[in-house]
Amino acid sequence: MITSWPYWLFLATAVITFWKLPAGWRTRLLVVAWVGCLATCRPFETLWLVLVACAAHALLRRPALAAGIGGLALIVGISVLLVWFKAPPSSAARVAAPEDPVAAIAGPLGFSYFAFKLIHVVVEVRRRTVTVPGLGEFLNYLFFVPMFTAGPIERLDRFLTHRDSTWQRALWVEGGTRIVHGLIKKLFLAESACRQGLALLGEGHEGFQLLEQPVANVWLYVAISYLRIYFDFSAYSDIAIGTARLFGYRLMENFDWPIFAWSPSDYWRRWHISLSAWCQSYAYMPVLGWTRNPFIGTFCAFLIMGQWHLVGWNRAVWTLYVTLGLSAYMVWNRRMGRPRPGSFRAGWVWRCVSVGLTQVLILGAVAFILHGELQPWHESLRILGRMSGWTFNR
Repeated sequence: MITSWPYWLFLATAVITFWKLPAGWRTRLLVVAWVGCLATCRPFETLWLVLVACAAHALLRRPALAAGIGGLALIVGISVLLVWFKAPPSSAARVAAPEDPVAAIAGPLGFSYFAFKLIHVVVEVRRRTVTVPGLGEFLNYLFFVPMFTAGPIERLDRFLTHRDSTWQRALWVEGGTRIVHGLIKKLFLAESACRQGLALLGEGHEGFQLLEQPVANVWLYVAISYLRIYFDFSAYSDIAIGTARLFGYRLMENFDWPIFAWSPSDYWRRWHISLSAWCQSYAYMPVLGWTRNPFIGTFCAFLIMGQWHLVGWNRAVWTLYVTLGLSAYMVWNRRMGRPRPGSFRAGWVWRCVSVGLTQVLILGAVAFILHGELQPWHESLRILGRMSGWTFNR
C-alpha cells in the first residue's frame, strides 16, 4: 500500500476534501472513504464487517440489553469469529500475507484490530465507562483505515476526544514528518538494509539451511530478522499515526524503542503498546481477579497476544516461553529488591548489561516467528536449540 501511488492520491484527495467540507459532513466522508477503500480489495468481506458493526451499534445503543445477555453474546460471537478467522486451515491462505496490508482485510490481522476494538467497546459499555456515539462516529472508529491493519488499538473515548476540529499547518507538518519517518523505516531500514544483511548471511541462496549455519551466524540472522520485524511494524504504526494526524486525530503511540528495553517487563511496555494494554485490561486483570495467580494471568495475556496473528501450537509454545521468561525475571527482581543508590545494579554499566540480556531473551522469542506464522512449533524449538549450540542432522 505505502508504495502504491493510487493510495497516496486517494489519501491526498481525502485530506483536502475533509478540511473543505463543513464539520458536520466530515465524519460521513471518512466513513465512505474508509469503507470504499477496503471494499476495492475485499467487497464481500467489507460488506459483512459493516453489517456486523451496524448490528453491534444497534445493540450497544440499548444499555439494558448491552449490559445483559446481549452484550455477553456479542463478545462471545466476536471471539468465535476471531478464532475461526485465525485457525488453520481457514486462515492459511490469508496468512501468506500480501505486501499490501489493506488487501489483508479478510485475513487474521485486519479482523483482529476490528474485533479487539469492538470487544473493547462492548466491555466498556457494560462497565458504563463509555457512551456509544452515533453510527457515523462508530463506523469511523472501527474502519479508520490508517489504523485498521497497522494499529494502534485505540480506545473509543480517546479516539473521539484527541482530535482537532480546525485545520492548522502544524497538523500537516506533524503528520507529514511522521509519515516520512515511517517510510524511511520501511523502505530503507526494513526492506533495504535488513534484507541485504540477511542476503549476506545466505538467505535466498540455493541450499541455504539456517540449522546448518555456525551458531554465531544463527544469532546474527535472528537479530537482523528481529530488527526487520521491528522496523517494518513500527513503520506502519508511524504511517498510521501520521496519516491520522492529517485528519486531526492524535492516535496513541504503539512503540517506544523496545530494542533499548532494560528488562522483560519494560520490553512489553514498549512493544505493541496498544495490544499490551488491551491484554492487560481484558485478560490479565480479569484472570488475576478470578485466580489471584499472576502467572496464570500473565500466561492468558500472552496467549491472546500470541494468537494475535494465527491460532496454532507454535504460538502456544511461544506463550509458554515468554511467560516463563517474564515470570523468572519478576521472581529474581523481587528477591533482589530495589538497587541501593551507588551500587553496581544502580549504575549505567548494569543498565547496559540488562539491555543486552533482555534482547537475548527476546531473540529467543523471535525464533518462533522467524519463518512466518505457519512455522511448526518443533521447527521453532530446533532453531532455539541451534542458538544454544546444538547440532541437528537433516
